Amino acid sequence: MKRCTLIAVQGEYRVWIDIGGVRKEFLIDTGFTNPECMVGLNVGSSTYRQLLAKGAITEQYSGETTQADGSLGIATIGKVETQLFYVGKPFGKKVITYVADGGEYAEDLVGVCFFHQLEGGRIIWDFTRQTMSIEVS
Repeated sequence: MKRCTLIAVQGEYRVWIDIGGVRKEFLIDTGFTNPECMVGLNVGSSTYRQLLAKGAITEQYSGETTQADGSLGIATIGKVETQLFYVGKPFGKKVITYVADGGEYAEDLVGVCFFHQLEGGRIIWDFTRQTMSIEVS
């Protein structure tokens, strides 16, 4: 198993992900989900348009996402290839997931549905040390 360990900064955990050829830092949001658990990422509209323009997004549709207040919202969603990065290098296998266009001022979020797609992987959370380790085979 390969392991990367993330250290909480001001109570937040962040991870780098290459999404359709665009490498970005994402905030891990355990509350970001959708009813079918297909949407793993949320990006701002400018990033979503950039991914569309380069042909990285496929199977685009409108779908439900859960908002921060627990209500359901509608977002434009597309299928995309992703890759975790750790210390500037690819980490684990590529993952096909769905990304939501969260709007013009949306924060880049990665939710639990993304991590569910890491076959043979697991997350170990050490509350005392305020670290989160991602293990993949």
